[in-house]
Amino acid sequence: MKKRGQVTLFIIIAVVIIAIVLLLVFLRPTFFKRTNNIPEVTEINDHVHSCLKETTDKGITFLSMRGGYFTLPENNIIFNLTGAPYYYNQSILIPTKEKIEFELADFILFRIKDCINLSEKNYSIQTGEMNAAVTLKDSLKIILTYPINLELGDSSYYLNSFSYETKTPLNLLYESAILITEKAELNQSVPLSLSSSLANENNFSVDIQTWPEQTYLFLLTKQINQEQNLTFRFAIRI
Repeated sequence: MKKRGQVTLFIIIAVVIIAIVLLLVFLRPTFFKRTNNIPEVTEINDHVHSCLKETTDKGITFLSMRGGYFTLPENNIIFNLTGAPYYYNQSILIPTKEKIEFELADFILFRIKDCINLSEKNYSIQTGEMNAAVTLKDSLKIILTYPINLELGDSSYYLNSFSYETKTPLNLLYESAILITEKAELNQSVPLSLSSSLANENNFSVDIQTWPEQTYLFLLTKQINQEQNLTFRFAIRI
């Protein structure tokens, strides 16, 4: 009797599993449909990825020129109609790496909307709120969360996460700027020797410009390729 009960239980479990499998196969929810090679889905996916790449690359250049900031802090100097932050002005003012990551995410969320255009489509699209997370190391990685739901006939397709990763000297220049600033604070002088040493070791150039009130503007420039350089700017006041 006990064995018959066990067999019955196994049969019921098997029937439930088969029913679940059949349900997944025949109903095919959106999660599975989104991986299909649908031209409209591929077009939107490629478009958002392209905008993410373009905006991120511009953001790296923009933030590097402003010492890691999208929105400059109050402690800054104006330079060529833009500005550079003070990394030292009576005290250390260096932004954390997390702050720079946040600033770049802010830049991307603000600027990518000028690139993405989903309005001129002959099918229904619904979008949700954008969020971005940036990780800065030897390379920079951005993950953009952007819910997009497409209605094509009787079918729905869902896109949500887009990512882009690129090698950049931004972190190298930022960490060099930290060392230069800390040395300037310690000695209360412009660390010419250290700046030159860091530049030689890491294959970048240093330009130090003298400003009034014992202020010095540093430009650390590293070549990315034959056509492109990345310049990191910050100021110190001794």
